[in-house]
Amino acid sequence: MRRCCLLLAVVAGTTIGIACASTPPKVASLSLSSSGSLTPAPGKAVTLSVRAVMDDGTSIDVTGSAVCTLDAKDPPGTLQGNIFTATKFGFTNVVCTFSGVTVALGITVPAPLKIPITDIQKGVLPQGAEVLVDAVVFGLEKDGIYTNFWAQDPGGGPYSGIHFRDARTPPAGDGGTLAPPAAEGDTVLVHGKYAERSGHSDVSFDTVTVTGTAAPVAAPLRTGEVDAAIWDGCLIAVTNVTVVNPAFDSYTWQIADAMDPSNTLLVETLLYSAAPAAGQRFASINGPLYVLQPKNGGALEVAVAPRRAGDLVP
Repeated sequence: MRRCCLLLAVVAGTTIGIACASTPPKVASLSLSSSGSLTPAPGKAVTLSVRAVMDDGTSIDVTGSAVCTLDAKDPPGTLQGNIFTATKFGFTNVVCTFSGVTVALGITVPAPLKIPITDIQKGVLPQGAEVLVDAVVFGLEKDGIYTNFWAQDPGGGPYSGIHFRDARTPPAGDGGTLAPPAAEGDTVLVHGKYAERSGHSDVSFDTVTVTGTAAPVAAPLRTGEVDAAIWDGCLIAVTNVTVVNPAFDSYTWQIADAMDPSNTLLVETLLYSAAPAAGQRFASINGPLYVLQPKNGGALEVAVAPRRAGDLVP
């Protein structure tokens, strides 16, 4: 508040005091600042603060009273109160208003850098992070109008594969048909979002660009070496096995290491359904390692998923 003033005047030999009315200061401008980078990566949050600068030079924090919005129709993040959380690349202004005065602050979420699948599987990114991946497709999974797929870093190996979930928007006017995004052996540049879903790592993709071709590489493993934490989504070849239960359940059959029957593994019929006989031997069974958390909880289901008859090598 401005201080009162006292005016002294002498009228006809008499001193008269006139008190001035108190005048509250007005908001001259606003300042908008952030606690963190104005170029946050997807998944990162930025806390914003708003201060009002008064016309008498003082300032006060008005973060809790200011009204803040994002000016973009499709902003690269969300704003809850004064916290902006980046979700995808792009630019937006945060616009805050208080006492009729407005201020804007630009936030740029940078486009994702290319990242190998190995880094995604090792947990270097938060869930929800946007990713751009160069990979080799080695398995397709039809799901209605959608086509999910598995792909690997060139050369394969531990942590090198991941499941890609089709999150494209069906086109209008032609029955919503979506063409498969790629074929086995295609090298692709994939844009999507990383998440842990139903017990396995997953990238929900919206765009796939085919860039060439390459031969997928399967990692040879014994059943006792199949560790879901290392090989989830990878292309593997489980070697020297015997069928111990050809009807483990409605979707899987069970194999064991021919040299150590205590090491067992399931074979998933998601991509190809076979009817092996108990005791049947295979030099290798090839396919993506399929990891699934049952809906009713319990232990993870870990299985190799052959893609075709040729993946069952006698």
